[in-house]
Amino acid sequence: MTDDAALQVAIVEQLDVYHHATSTVAMGRDGDGVVDNLGRVYGTEALMMADASIMPLAPSAPPNLTTMMIAEHVARRAFPSLVG
Repeated sequence: MTDDAALQVAIVEQLDVYHHATSTVAMGRDGDGVVDNLGRVYGTEALMMADASIMPLAPSAPPNLTTMMIAEHVARRAFPSLVG
């Protein structure tokens, strides 16, 4: 970009208001994924992910309900005494 006007044009042209980012921290086996089936990040301690980023593949529908179920799954298995 050479100036603010060019930057503004580039942003407007590339703006995507209906994009649901998923699968950026995909679940899988150690070496194939970034997190395990409980959202624990490989190679770290006490770091978990429970959002759309851990989906191995992007769903064919808006991911909001799937994301809520991922969070429910992770919470129930990782913190059973805290979740009723």
